[in-house]
Amino acid sequence: MTIDFGFDERDARPRCATWAAQLPRLAAASPPTFAVPNLPTALELAVLVRELFREGTLTFEQLCALAGLPDLAPLLSDLLAAAPMTRKLMAAE
Repeated sequence: MTIDFGFDERDARPRCATWAAQLPRLAAASPPTFAVPNLPTALELAVLVRELFREGTLTFEQLCALAGLPDLAPLLSDLLAAAPMTRKLMAAE
């Protein structure tokens, strides 16, 4: 018993006439355009930082680093001052 794995010219032709007819139209179509998302405002970032710090995802060092940024400093100064002493002590270790 032999099995022929040779190339058959019938395999090179498109099998569906409608697919072959769509080729020029598909090539001419432009790719879809997507809207650029807006950047978050300083207030939105401050709210996110507060939430992350309260849930414990953000460390006190990270909070200090973010509170040192000029845009976020006025919005995070109260959170920095009101941080629990235990979080501050954990950061010092």
